Amino acid sequence: AKTIIATDITIMMMRSTMTLTCPSINVSYRRRNTSIFLSFFATILSRINIVNSVEIIDVHKVTDKIRVVDNDEESDSSCGLYIAKSTITNAGLGIFTGKYLNKDDLIGYGDPTIPIIDIDFHNGGKKSDEDYHWVLTEYDWRPTEVSPHLESEAETVNAFSAGMGAVPNCHFRLKNAEEDYCEYDTAGVTLLDPGIGAFTPYHNRPSYALEHIRPGQELFVDYGTHWFKAREDYLGLVPLKDDYRTGQKFLAGDRVRNLLLEMLPENAASDFWDMVIEFPYKSRPLSSLPKNLLSARRGIAVGIKQVEVEESIRPLWHLKKHGKCLDNITPGNSTIPHAGRGAFASRFISKGSMVAPAPLLHFPDRDSLIMYAEKYDN
Repeated sequence: AKTIIATDITIMMMRSTMTLTCPSINVSYRRRNTSIFLSFFATILSRINIVNSVEIIDVHKVTDKIRVVDNDEESDSSCGLYIAKSTITNAGLGIFTGKYLNKDDLIGYGDPTIPIIDIDFHNGGKKSDEDYHWVLTEYDWRPTEVSPHLESEAETVNAFSAGMGAVPNCHFRLKNAEEDYCEYDTAGVTLLDPGIGAFTPYHNRPSYALEHIRPGQELFVDYGTHWFKAREDYLGLVPLKDDYRTGQKFLAGDRVRNLLLEMLPENAASDFWDMVIEFPYKSRPLSSLPKNLLSARRGIAVGIKQVEVEESIRPLWHLKKHGKCLDNITPGNSTIPHAGRGAFASRFISKGSMVAPAPLLHFPDRDSLIMYAEKYDN
């Protein structure tokens, strides 16, 4: 635990003529106590003295300053699914829909799933103890989440599910897609055919829309809270499900509302909100708040979730220019005998144009992929 002691603090808003004064505050801080974030700022806000009067902001006019992306007129896009830079800062790539999706609609085409069997045995150590480096750790699925039969493949089994099982980011408040079980068949290839083992029999893992999704909107899934807690050392304090409610409660409180809409001049309000967001002792509720004044005011009017929905939509022209189309091809049984499954064009693809993007994973240690046969004495 840490203790913050502020005595006769004077906060100067650098871009305004206003001075804020705050009496003595003594706050005990515990990093994982989400209430500290609220209590600290609530105490400051309740004791602030305003030197000059300001113009009152009409919260209902905040929307006029925000251009909400409207792709409905372009929803006849030739591409139904894009991969592009995520709307989540520092989250890498994400998946966006190029067309309107109704609840329960299928998203794209089903994805293949590759069983990862007895990986500790083949590498002579424990992945959990970091005895070896396994790149797919970030993308492993429990077998029971992918197929009811997959765990019977070996003594220990994980699953790598490509496409919607690997690329979408997680946003607990905006979850709008969910994967289902994959199918199992060998595409007519028998144990005696030369193609057996060259492709995975687990395939066509579908993903469905959990709600109505607008064209250009990013697709989000649920990684589970443990995924983020286990990676806190390098991902930071990513907000979990309950933290969003705490953040919304703080933003909707009378003290914050009055400061942002009535008491502070524009520049001073912006400086104050920057101070809130850049508060040095981070917490998950703090991470759930809008990152700028305009979005914060919009969040007071319509709720933080609606603001984040709007910010998760990219214009279709942007996706066409900066993204890559994911659904130019669809899987199916190959026309080549014994070859298993192949890729088929889902629309006309002109000469020289892109067939499909292929994000790559770098395996620095190729030996981690070697599989050894088991031998038994006697």
